[in-house]
Amino acid sequence: MQYFLFFTPSLARSKESTLHCLTQLKFSELRRFFPCNSLRPAKMPENAEAVSATLTTNRNCTIEITNVTTGYCLINPKVYMSSGYCYHPPQPTVRTTKTEVCSFTKDDDTATGAVGVLTYDLFHMQSRVCSERMAIMFSVPYDYNFYKNWLGVGVFEVARACDKQLYNHMYNEKDFSKFARSEARGSGVEYKAQHVDLRATMSNVGKSIIKVRFTKLNSRAERTRFRSLLRK
Repeated sequence: MQYFLFFTPSLARSKESTLHCLTQLKFSELRRFFPCNSLRPAKMPENAEAVSATLTTNRNCTIEITNVTTGYCLINPKVYMSSGYCYHPPQPTVRTTKTEVCSFTKDDDTATGAVGVLTYDLFHMQSRVCSERMAIMFSVPYDYNFYKNWLGVGVFEVARACDKQLYNHMYNEKDFSKFARSEARGSGVEYKAQHVDLRATMSNVGKSIIKVRFTKLNSRAERTRFRSLLRK
C-alpha cells in the first residue's frame, strides 16, 4: 500500500503536525481530502517495450513471459545475477493465459552488463504438484567487441538451484538435454520438454528485450478451453 506526504496549512496549525497526521493515512483515506486523479498509485507498464523504455542504462534486459497453458501456473521465481541486478522484480506468479514482465540492468557507473538466470517452478494445477523448474538464461554484455547477447531456455528438475552453477551450465555447456541456447539475432529458440514447450526470442541490442511463451496445447479439449478463456 502506498503512502503519500502532503502539506496543506488548513489541515493543521503547523507543518510538523500536518506531516505527522498525513503519514498515518493510507491511500484510500487520502482520497477524502484530495479527490483527484493525481493520487492514483503508479502502475507498472504492461509490456516489455514500455518497461524497457523506463530503464536509463545502456545495458539491460527486459523479459516478458506469457503463460499460454491452461493447466500450469508459474510460481516461486528465483534470480541469480552474474552481472548487474534485478530492477523490476519478477511477479510472484504467472497465471494461465497471463503475461508478466520483469527487468534486469547493469550496475551504475561500471563496465558491466546484465547477465544471469531467472527460474519459475511449474505448478500443475490438477495434481497440485511442482515437479519441474523453468529456467531463462540471459546475457547482455557490456563490451560487444568480445561478447554477444545470448539466450537460453530450459526445464530442469525442481530441486535444481538457481545459482552460478545453473548459469554456467546454460551459458557454457553443450549437453542440451535440459535446455536450448542461441545467440540473439532476433530469431527464436525453442525447447521441448516432456510436458511443456518453451519458445523465446531476444533482440541483439544493449537495451535487449526477451519474449518467452510457455505452452502446452496438446489436446483438442485443452485448445477449446483455452479459446473460451480468451473470449472472457
